Amino acid sequence: MITVWSLDNCPACQQVKFFLEEAGVPFQEKRYGFDYTMKELREATGQSGLPQFSLGDKYLGDYQYVVDNIEKIKEMI
Repeated sequence: MITVWSLDNCPACQQVKFFLEEAGVPFQEKRYGFDYTMKELREATGQSGLPQFSLGDKYLGDYQYVVDNIEKIKEMI
């Protein structure tokens, strides 16, 4: 299952969650300030911008990566 590292009130985070739902891709959401710290995000993804995506321990990419590679991601899960 894909992990979406998100932030409340983040338009891109909301858009990509909707996109994943429409594509039928299951995901779990980690919310900044509730489920993780910025330090944990950087350690897991090497990034600080949101949203970010991972699959298990593997970092997938950012919003654009997910949109551009949704079929490949579906095959991975």
